[in-house]
Amino acid sequence: MRPDDWEHVGRVANALAKSDLVPDAYKNKPANIMIAAAKGQAIGIDPITAMESIHVIKGRPSMSAQLMIALAKRSGVFIGPLVFDTTGTGASLSVTARWRLAGINQEVAETVDMATATKA
Repeated sequence: MRPDDWEHVGRVANALAKSDLVPDAYKNKPANIMIAAAKGQAIGIDPITAMESIHVIKGRPSMSAQLMIALAKRSGVFIGPLVFDTTGTGASLSVTARWRLAGINQEVAETVDMATATKA
């Protein structure tokens, strides 16, 4: 962004930070809004979507699972639905996400267990 863009984003961030409609991580925190807007611009989403979909976890902006899925769908790399399979419960829970690659129609899958998720 050019300096003029940052000034505009700063004015908008100050206004948005006063709103009751923004998530708590952004209320009265225009700097957080500016960071979310910059991160949103970098991944091709608007500032409002960024504030709704980028959560601050332990001081770090992190994309929600819904945003990750939406960006993956938008990329055109995958075809068909994203399918989740779960096994176990509680500490032994694991989830496998499966999708098909466009072009070669090959299935890809990734499994995450509760221990890995907790560590992350």
